[in-house]
Amino acid sequence: MDTLSKIKSVLSSDLSAYELEKRTGVTRPSIVNMRKDTYDFSKMSFQIGEKLANYYDEQRESTLVFKDQGAFLSFTSMLDQFMKDTIKEIVPESITDEAMKEVLVRVNSEILKDSYLLEELYTVYKDTLRKKQKTQE
Repeated sequence: MDTLSKIKSVLSSDLSAYELEKRTGVTRPSIVNMRKDTYDFSKMSFQIGEKLANYYDEQRESTLVFKDQGAFLSFTSMLDQFMKDTIKEIVPESITDEAMKEVLVRVNSEILKDSYLLEELYTVYKDTLRKKQKTQE
């Protein structure tokens, strides 16, 4: 989600201007002004935008709870093990192969750090399983 969408999402929340001020550090008058339909976001200061976007990210991280959290954790562990096993099976035949193997190690590490990407990958995994189950019925 782009920064402007995050900012607009925070501003359109049910929280009062007072509550948003407490949570983000952005003043109430600024919040009230930005909630107007006529507000020009191109004139917003970088600091205010950053505070609101950071608040969005913090809230998203803290509420990223899945109905099937156990299955998600199992998927994450399975993905990590699959990547490690796949990387281990690669027998480099050249310097280029060795370099690509290191790239895959890094990709695996980065995937496991990115909760947004993991959530998307989990959705792909679940959807694919559902489709396969439907075709077998």
